[in-house]
Amino acid sequence: MSALSRIRENVGLVITVIAISLFSFIFVDLIRNFGGGPDDTVAEINGSSVPMSDLQEKMAVVERTSGPGETQDERDNVKIQAWQSLVREFIYQNEWSKAGITITDEELQMMFRGAIPHPYVQRSGYFNDSTGMYNPGTVDAVFAQADQIDLNDPNVPDDYKRWKQGLIDLRRLISLDRQGSKWQNMIRNAMLVSDNEINVSNAEQQRTANISYVFVPYASIADDKVNVSDADFNEYYGKNKAKYRRETEVQIKYTFFQVTPSASDSAMAKDNLSKIVGDFAAATKPFEFAFSNTDARSLDTNARPVGELPPAVLPFLGRMDTIVGPVRTDEGYAIYKVVKVQEDSSTVLSKTRHILLKADATMDSNAVASKASELRRKLQADTSTFASTAMAESKDMASSGAGGSLGWVNKTDFGPDFDKAVQNAAVGSVFTIKSPLGTHVVQVTDRSRKRYAVASIVRNILPSTETNEAVYKQASGYHGEVLGGADMDAALANYPLAQTRVSPVLTQDNYSLFGIVGARPVIVWAFGQEKGAISEKVLEADRAFVVARVEYAGKKGYKSVEDIKEQIRPEVVRYVKARQIKEKLSANTATDLNAIAAAYGPGAMVSAATDLRFSNNLIPNLGEEPKVVGRAFGLKQGEVSKALAGNNGVFVVKLDAIKEGAPMAPEMLSFQKMAARQTKSQSAINASFQGMLDAANIQDYRAKFEF
Repeated sequence: MSALSRIRENVGLVITVIAISLFSFIFVDLIRNFGGGPDDTVAEINGSSVPMSDLQEKMAVVERTSGPGETQDERDNVKIQAWQSLVREFIYQNEWSKAGITITDEELQMMFRGAIPHPYVQRSGYFNDSTGMYNPGTVDAVFAQADQIDLNDPNVPDDYKRWKQGLIDLRRLISLDRQGSKWQNMIRNAMLVSDNEINVSNAEQQRTANISYVFVPYASIADDKVNVSDADFNEYYGKNKAKYRRETEVQIKYTFFQVTPSASDSAMAKDNLSKIVGDFAAATKPFEFAFSNTDARSLDTNARPVGELPPAVLPFLGRMDTIVGPVRTDEGYAIYKVVKVQEDSSTVLSKTRHILLKADATMDSNAVASKASELRRKLQADTSTFASTAMAESKDMASSGAGGSLGWVNKTDFGPDFDKAVQNAAVGSVFTIKSPLGTHVVQVTDRSRKRYAVASIVRNILPSTETNEAVYKQASGYHGEVLGGADMDAALANYPLAQTRVSPVLTQDNYSLFGIVGARPVIVWAFGQEKGAISEKVLEADRAFVVARVEYAGKKGYKSVEDIKEQIRPEVVRYVKARQIKEKLSANTATDLNAIAAAYGPGAMVSAATDLRFSNNLIPNLGEEPKVVGRAFGLKQGEVSKALAGNNGVFVVKLDAIKEGAPMAPEMLSFQKMAARQTKSQSAINASFQGMLDAANIQDYRAKFEF
């Protein structure tokens, strides 16, 4: 048995959406209704139960591919990718099986070692030789090495297992990609485009129509003059029901109490960091010590120029025996130690400040030059006033507030002449230079070609147990009032830390709520609840406590008229207006447009439009009117249509003339056929997949697993 075959026997995983690129379309509207289902069933797809273990396997692959995620948003995204991967493979594998699409051992081997290997194989790094390039000659050795790794042996190091599992994932990825390509090619090969089809399409695009029309805008009838009955709502809904199909969805009102660190929490973090300053100073391996003690997500060991160093370190660059800090940062508190200093032969940075002068209504270019010379002389005599002068005189708003400081630079936005002058200037000198922005008075205060490696230890400021409990106590008190019947908004008066929001309509694929990090537990709670339900306990998110109430709960199917009555009221009002206008216009049997408009009375107008095209549906000054344009091209010359409802009002259309376009040049026919076939193929591929989604009738039970 070949090494490749043995690897294949271990494959049972699906590659994630991050890595897989089978198809170009995006998953939308995958979520279906929440329900109970069998205890271990996370989904039902095409009538088949999918166990939670399958979704957990997908999670494992995503985490191997992109990491488990360090922030809550990243962890939520891993779950979303795992779910989409589960649904994607289940649907495709079902269709591929019906179509007889498989992948043979020979195909698989060709993708690893053939004349044109699969791009994923080339980019994986598994089969690179000593030069770092893909080499098909390494394939056998790599698989032989993988054969020696038993994934179930507890004595095998985790790194070895991850390496082999990555190879298995790669095999799965290219197998899926190959089958997906076959499926797409099968559809593409079924798409045919005839010469006649191209010629007809060209004729339709070139054909133009001139029309006259009677137009009665909906706005000619005031909304408050239209009486809309329940029968009108039902009639409109019956004709447009397909627009109001829905999946399982909820909307919630939620009050959240954010848990933010207190002043004592901040002091505790600073004190905690201060206690290791001595150990940090004595550490013989500062970076290793920092890595073991920092809360930062990563550690930078690179030597960097002074312009990229933390500002707190700059005064102590010559003090490698000094620990800087603790100093306040965006993350919390930090301490720093300069570990290494080295010369950079290629990069020289200049610490620079400037004053920018520009010509304006009060000062022409000559006056600018004169003032620049005056400031240069003044500052050469006493550079201590440079910062205050820059704050008062400079037109560079980005730097004037900082005394004109540009920091440590070797390149600016002021152009090559400015940068060259800075590089050539002596430290301490003051000079003038012109740029496209104006005239600059510049001083170089220092220069360095050194790079510094700085070890840092960050201590995040986190809420203490006491802070957490204090916020929970407030949330619990509020929760009790709401459960007792108090209005959620009114009860806020006694809880200044709280905020209330109403969510948009949510599906089971939503993981976030405004103002809350890690909101998934709140959303999961809402599914399966009835309208009006209040969370039976205080819900917990990431650093927040939440009290929620279900404002709306919709099951899979169609929204009822009552659910959407206010939402569709404007459309129903327009529908009733259209009916009334059509009835009044149809009462007159004349074919003369002016006579029809006169018989209708105020509100009706007669106009004309020329060069209308079937392909764009535009009527000048009115915008998109597809029904009107379509009807025009269906009339005979001189024929008058019945009244029809458009986007902006009701129309009676008369076709005045049709102008046929020039036939397509023979040399363009082949090119147009190719383009049309590509467009038709991609549309068919997308439509086929959407059809599979619709037919799959996906039942989503993730919420019961709090996934």
